[in-house]
Amino acid sequence: MRHRSKRSRRWRWIKISQTLFALALLSFLIGSTASSVKAIDAASSAVIPQPEFPTKSTLPWLHVQGNFIVNENGSAILLRGVSIEDQDYMSAVNGHIFGEADIVNLVRIWHVNAIRVPIFPDLWKNNPNYAERFLDPIVTMGSKYGVYIILGWHAHGNPITGQTDLPAWKDLPPFHGNPYDPNLTLATSFWNSVGERYENNSVVIYSIFDEPAYITWQAWRPVAQQLVGVIQSHNPRALVLVSGVSWAYDLRGVTLDPVEARNVVYETHPYPGDSTVYGAWDTYFGYLASRYPIFAGEWGYQPGDADRNLDATAMSYGVPLLSYMDEHNISWTAWCWSSNWAPLMLNPNGSPTEFGQLVISFLASHNE
Repeated sequence: MRHRSKRSRRWRWIKISQTLFALALLSFLIGSTASSVKAIDAASSAVIPQPEFPTKSTLPWLHVQGNFIVNENGSAILLRGVSIEDQDYMSAVNGHIFGEADIVNLVRIWHVNAIRVPIFPDLWKNNPNYAERFLDPIVTMGSKYGVYIILGWHAHGNPITGQTDLPAWKDLPPFHGNPYDPNLTLATSFWNSVGERYENNSVVIYSIFDEPAYITWQAWRPVAQQLVGVIQSHNPRALVLVSGVSWAYDLRGVTLDPVEARNVVYETHPYPGDSTVYGAWDTYFGYLASRYPIFAGEWGYQPGDADRNLDATAMSYGVPLLSYMDEHNISWTAWCWSSNWAPLMLNPNGSPTEFGQLVISFLASHNE
C-alpha cells in the first residue's frame, strides 16, 4: 500500500516526461520485461501467503482540505486501487467471495491502497443478511491490511423518476429484474443502515450513487446532498463521493451548484467512449481538480470490445489517462479486478490482462 503523503512526490512524477512514461509502459506491455510479467502472472494466480509485515488495525480518518484528500496530519493522499465484483453476485455465480488471499495479493503485488466494492440495489434489497455476509468481512480485512474500502451503491439512472437501464441479463440469477434500481427511498434506507453500521470506522468511504443518468445536475444535486446528509448524520467525519451526471462522467454543474457539505469528493467515470460522446476530460471533470478533490471511480478499456465505450488501447487511452490523472491529483479505482466483468483486469487463470498489467506497472512505479 502506498500513501501519496507529500506534494513533492507528485511533482517529482510530473517532471518525468510523459513520452518516456508511455514508451516504458508500452515496452512493458509488448514483452520487453517478459520475465517480470511472468512473475506477476504467477504471483497473481497463486495463493498469496500471509504478509511478513505487521498489519494495521485501523487507518487514519481522511478529510477534504481544499482540493486534496488529506489524513489526520494534513498530508495529502491519493487513493489508488481497483474495483471488485458485487460479493452477493460473486457468491452466487462463482461460488466464492473476495477473501484474505485476494486482499494480500492486491496489497503486495498490485500495491493498492483502496478497494471499491459495488453493491447492486437489487441484491441488497433481496438479501437481509447482505451486510453481515458480504460487507463486514471486507471492511475487517481493509482495517487489518491497511486498505481503504469504498462502498458504492451501484445504482444507475434517475432516482426521482426511476428511469434506468434494464440489461438483457436483468432476470438471470441472482438478479430479480431491476439490477440497478435507482429508487431514492431504497438508496436512503441503504445509506441509513450502512452509515450507522460503520459510523466509527475510519476504513470506510462512501460512494453514494454509481451512475446518475437521465437527469440534469440541477435535479441531481439536491438528491446527492440528501444522501450525503444521511451518511453524515451518522458519521460527521465520513468522506463521501458524489458522482456526476451522464453516467457519472459530467461534473460541469459543480462550478455553479456544488454540494454544500463537508468532506465531499467528486466522482467521475471516464471510459474511452465518453470523451467522444460528451466532451474532453478538461471540460467535463479535469477543470475542477484545482478546486476540489476528484476521484475516477471507474475507468478501463478492452481492446476490440464490441462495446465502443470500452474499445481502446493502452496507448490511445490507458497511458494518457493515467498521466492526466497523475498530473491533476486525481484519485482512482480501475474497473474491474475480475475475469467476469468487463473491462477485465484478470484472465480466467487469475493472471493480469494487458489492462491489468498496465495498472500493476503504474502502481508499482508509484509505490514509494
